[in-house]
Order: sequence, then C-alpha cells, then structure tokens
Amino acid sequence: LPVIYYGTEIDVNRVTLHYLPQSIYPKGKTYNDEPFDKYSSVLSHMPMPWDFNGKRFSATINDSRFRDYLNDYNNKKVVESELAEGNDKSVLRLVQKLVALRQNPSIKWGTMEQINIDQKMNQQETTTKISIDKEYRQYDYSKNFDKTLTEEQEEEDPTNCSSKLLEHQSQLESRLLTCEDLINLDKIEPRWRYIRIGLLIGFGIIFFGLLAACIVYIIVGEKCPSVPKLPFWKSTVGYWLDVFAFKDSSGDLVGDLNGLTSEVDYIKTVVGAGYVILGPITKGFYTNSYNMLGLVEDYEQLDEAVGTMADFRILLKQFHKKDIKVILTFDFNAISINHKWITENKVKLTLFDDDFKNKKSRYGNRLDVNISHQKYYSVFEYPSIDLDLTSAKTQKAIFNVIHFWMKEGIDGILLDNAAFFVEEEEEEGTQSNLSSTWLENCPNSQLYRNGSVKFVEGVREEMNKWIKESGKEKLLAVNSGDTGCGVGDNPDPMLMFRDVADLIISREFVWGRGEKERELTFNQTALQKYLTYTDSDKEILGLTTSTVHIPPYGDTLQLATTLLLPGIGT
Repeated sequence: LPVIYYGTEIDVNRVTLHYLPQSIYPKGKTYNDEPFDKYSSVLSHMPMPWDFNGKRFSATINDSRFRDYLNDYNNKKVVESELAEGNDKSVLRLVQKLVALRQNPSIKWGTMEQINIDQKMNQQETTTKISIDKEYRQYDYSKNFDKTLTEEQEEEDPTNCSSKLLEHQSQLESRLLTCEDLINLDKIEPRWRYIRIGLLIGFGIIFFGLLAACIVYIIVGEKCPSVPKLPFWKSTVGYWLDVFAFKDSSGDLVGDLNGLTSEVDYIKTVVGAGYVILGPITKGFYTNSYNMLGLVEDYEQLDEAVGTMADFRILLKQFHKKDIKVILTFDFNAISINHKWITENKVKLTLFDDDFKNKKSRYGNRLDVNISHQKYYSVFEYPSIDLDLTSAKTQKAIFNVIHFWMKEGIDGILLDNAAFFVEEEEEEGTQSNLSSTWLENCPNSQLYRNGSVKFVEGVREEMNKWIKESGKEKLLAVNSGDTGCGVGDNPDPMLMFRDVADLIISREFVWGRGEKERELTFNQTALQKYLTYTDSDKEILGLTTSTVHIPPYGDTLQLATTLLLPGIGT
C-alpha cells in the first residue's frame, strides 16, 4: 500500500506509523472492490485503521505490550485525542510519544506531556523535518496529498508495497548495533549493562592475574639452561681429504692446493662440510730423493708438488670466506734423515736399544738406522728416524712448528701416528695378552703408552695459548696411525687421549678393524662394539670409513652409519 512513514524504526520492534491520505482511501471506499480494512490490517496488525479529521492513520508495532495498550479502549481515546487536530504536528507528536514509550518502558502514557514536543518543531509547513531522534528520516509527504485515487492505483501495488516493507525490515534486522543502540538497550534492559561490566571486570581480573603469575614465574622459577654453543667440529661435518689425490690444476697429474681451492664451492654446497682436514702436505711427504711417501724433511715448508705458501694463503682465505675451517695433519713421530733438525741438532733422536735387535719395524725391516756410526730407532724403518718426544729439546722444536702454522691462520691440527709417539717398555703386570700369531704379524706391541698421552697433553697446553690469544676455537685431533690390525674386540685404545684431545679418529667402521673370524657380519660387529661406549666417549669419536693409512672400501652402509650415529662425522 502507498504509505508515508512519519517515524523511524529503532530496531525490529520499533514503531512504524503509516499515514493514509483521505484522497486515496476516503471513508467507506474500497480498494479493488475489497474492504479497505483487509489491507490496512495486513500492514498494521491492528483491527481497524483510525479515521480522524478526514485522514486515516494506522500504527504498526511488534511490541505486544504496546499493542495491548492501544487495544485498551481508554488508551485508544488518548491517542485519538492527540490526532483530533488533524494536522501534521499532531501526527509528529504521536510519533514522538510512541517512540518515547518504546525507549522508556517505565514511562506511563499519561506523563508523556513532560516531553517538550513544541521545542523540537521548527516549522509549521506541511513538510516537516523530524529531528526527535538522530535516526529519524526526513520525509516530504505534502506532495502525495493531491494525488488522485486513479494515479495512486496505477503507481502503487499492494503486493509491491508489502514486499518493500518486508525488505526494509530485513535490512534493519541484519544491520550491526551502533553505540546508540547499545545505549538504548541499556535503558530498556539495564541488566545487560551490568552483565557486560561484570564480564569485562572478570576478564580483566583473569588476564592481569595470569600476566602477574607469568611474571612471577619468570622471575622466581627455575631458569632454562642456555643452549650451549658447540665448537665447529661438533656442529658441522668434517671433510678429510688427500690433497695430492684431490684435484690437479697444473697438469702434472698430482693434486695441488690451487686445485683444491677451485673446488671450495663444491665442498661447501655439495659436501656440506664445515671444516676440512688436509692430509700431510709438508716438505718431503711426496717429493723426496727416496721415492717414498710419508717422509718429513721440513715441517715449516710445503711439498713442492702441492704448491707454495702463497697458494696456501689463498686457499686459507677462500675457505674462511666460505666459513670453512682448515685443519693440517702433522706426524711428529719421526722425521727423514735429511731433515734440517738433525744437522742443526735441534732435537733428540731415539737411540736404538740392543733389546730391539731381534724385532722388526712396522713393515718388516730392520728397526735401526745408522747416522755417523750411531744407531737410532725407526719404527717405520729407513730413511726415517723416531724423535724422542719425551725430550724437552724435541718438544720445544715441535711447539715452534705449531706456533708457525697458527700464525698462518689454520684452525687446528691433527696429530697422526699418535699410537707410536712414545714406545715405552711395558710395566710389570701390564704385559700384552696378544697371541704369538698376532705378534708375528703385528710386532709393535708397545703402542698406546702413557708417554704418548703426556706428549699430546703438552701440545694441548700450547694450543690453549693460541685459543686465549686469538679468542678463536682451535681443534686438536689425534689419529692412531698405521697400527695395522685395527681395534679388535676390545674398546678402542685411542680413548686414552679423551682428556687431552678434542677429537679422536675412530676406526670402528673402517675396513680391517680386526682379523679375527666372526659369526656376525662386519657391520654388525662394528655397531655392537660402538654401542658399548659411553655417551661422553661417543661425543669425542671422529667416525670415519677410512683414514690416511686405511683406504675406503665402498660400503654405503658404513658411510651412512658414520654420519647418523652420535659422534663427530669426518
């Protein structure tokens, strides 16, 4: 139906007043031959529209309390008296009272006069601006008064109007509550205001209580242990390589330092190494007049086959740029008879004892080496001579070598052939229980003596000086050397260095770890043996599948084992 709203809807229960002009619906007329009451009641939910002063009015409200109020005869008379004047102000006055009653349920209708309506009326014209509520809309309804019934019937349709009304109501129902809506709700239902305040206070108490508890716990509670910063040899993988066999850059078919430097990206990204252990590269190891590998003619010079000191400094710089540490290998057990220390008398050599005359060297030859009509002991035979590592004179010369390379910027050293450093006679009660067969194949029964540990302890003290001076980590690693028969069934004797070395090369997973026939496979034997070690021993072991003296044999499982088990992977 064509209606003009004089009120505005506060919410789904707000008042809506419909004004029906007499020119459209004169008293006693019908719409489409149907009684007018049928259509007005559909919109207003009232039994009859009101007819005052030639104009029809209908009130629509969803509040059952107000509907009951209007249905009361006496109350209806009050409303009729308000509309008796039949002008626009009367209509607005009624709207204000309806809204005020809805917003203030405690106010009686009879006391509505306290609302000063006249102060809110600024115009006397037919078109009146409603300013009672901020949400009141402005309507110009005077233009509709002169429309004829025919024009209205052509332009309006009851079904259309009903759908528009329902659409308008659904929009109001779906909109969000505003601040004013909440204020009005507090007036209508004060208990909700107290509930909200109570919830806010409750949540505030809980929040600040938990916050205070957390602060107290953090201050008073037990502190979590800080995560220790592991040294590089425990936090990264080591790459142990033979420089002479790695990569050739000069075309002489011998690996060199420049070839190794060119592969720094490969070592960093593909291998994923955090440090590299370079095999022996000092003068005489590869290039010497005896056509032998492993000799040492000068600890402070490089073998000419690998390159110069300038090449080494470039390598060191490039590897450090990639955050890769560089470790050098030294064998202080023996030197070549051409070493300058012999002619300069800077070290003490191990004299040959006649008690050794019936024994053989590691490789089955004579143990004695003659220099100037003097016999000296050599476990690895001529042309090398064993150094007396118990001598302070010899130790001083060796410590000077360590200082020399530390000044060059290396990050640690690996002491090779550590099992042979000091070959003392066994004390009474500690005789080896090895069989005669083992002694025939591996005659060096005086390995792993306490004197070797004392020598490495002295090296440790020198390393600590450089750690204190530079403030950087320095690795001290030890390798047993070419002992030949592996570790056997007993615990690895190299664990005797656990208190003086940072890393001990373990041979549990290398080929030839023992010659005894076993029912279990090689891998099972190695793993069972490894599992007998304590956790602290496992953490110091450098697990590997090959050493400088024992070549790899191509077992993938062995390689994976060394990387997955607790220990230092190399």
